[in-house]
Amino acid sequence: MKVKLHKDLASVQIIEASTVVIEDATGTPIAVATEHSPGIILASVAGNADFQQLLNLAGVRRTVYVQKANQQALSSMQFD
Repeated sequence: MKVKLHKDLASVQIIEASTVVIEDATGTPIAVATEHSPGIILASVAGNADFQQLLNLAGVRRTVYVQKANQQALSSMQFD
C-alpha cells in the first residue's frame, strides 16, 4: 500500500508500506492498517472490536483500552 504523509498540507511524502500504525502524542496506537495480501488491506481504529486483533497481527505487543467520554450537546455555537 502507499502512505501519503502530510505536514501542514504543504509537504507530501509518499512511501510504500505493508503495515501502518498511527499513534497519538503519547505513543498510544489509535489506528492500524496492514496489507494482508496484494490489494487486501485490513484497517481499524481504537474502539473498534477488531482493533486489538489487527494490532497483534501488525506485531504491536501493546493492549489498548478505550474509554469513551460522555458527550453533551452544545447549547450554542459562535463563529468569529
